[in-house]
Amino acid sequence: MTIRWLPALALLAQMAACGSSRLDGGHCGRTDLRATITVNAPDGTTLSCNTALADGSFASPPPRTWIGRVTGSDAHSILVSVCAPGAGNDDAGVADADGGDAGAVDAGCVPSVLRIDAVAPGLDLTRFPLVWVRVKATVSLFRACQQSLEITAADPLDGSTPSVPAGQLLLAVVDGNGIAFDDSPYQVVHVPLGCAPGPTCNGSATDADNYAFDFSRPGDTAVPARVYMGETVTWKTAAADFTVQNLRSFQTGDCDDYWNWAYTIYADPK
Repeated sequence: MTIRWLPALALLAQMAACGSSRLDGGHCGRTDLRATITVNAPDGTTLSCNTALADGSFASPPPRTWIGRVTGSDAHSILVSVCAPGAGNDDAGVADADGGDAGAVDAGCVPSVLRIDAVAPGLDLTRFPLVWVRVKATVSLFRACQQSLEITAADPLDGSTPSVPAGQLLLAVVDGNGIAFDDSPYQVVHVPLGCAPGPTCNGSATDADNYAFDFSRPGDTAVPARVYMGETVTWKTAAADFTVQNLRSFQTGDCDDYWNWAYTIYADPK
């Protein structure tokens, strides 16, 4: 497992003092790095922290899902060709609310562009593969903005031969609650480090402390890839190699402050 470090200035930001109760090799440095996503859909709607409305609930709204083919990318954005909503074609290229793939491309398909912007320290999407993908995203606002983006390979809707197996993870960007979708092809566990343990206001199940992320594939018996705050790790799996960044993973003892979890996972471009 190859480890790289985020820039020194970022790593030194908000360093936490380590007490004698540390449990895991002194990984007590704290970072407060952020990721942001913006999804501009063909129907004119935008998912972002700037457009999210506070709903007064901890529950995130169901993710929106699209199926399409990646046509290009740069350092911070990905363009996906999907079918635009229109008369007799509202579902083509878009997945149903339950996550199932809806509608195949037909003669009435009007190609349109889904634009995804994902910005995080060290994340460069310039070489994102030009393949068919399934895009899932949700953004909500309750005291803090919760953002989750996941892009996986999809079976081509035009009948072509897939170059990447359907369901393989290509990109995940999470900032806020730090959890995967229920059907994600990866899972993440928050591991307390014992650096600054303490109770959390309102009786949260997550105690105040610094944490690491353990990443694994569902059902995989391999040792999880552990990533500490500020680290960039190469996570090797049977499916692909991934670059994983832990942007922040800590819990304060402040009331209603449960949102300090952020990471990115990017399948290493070939």
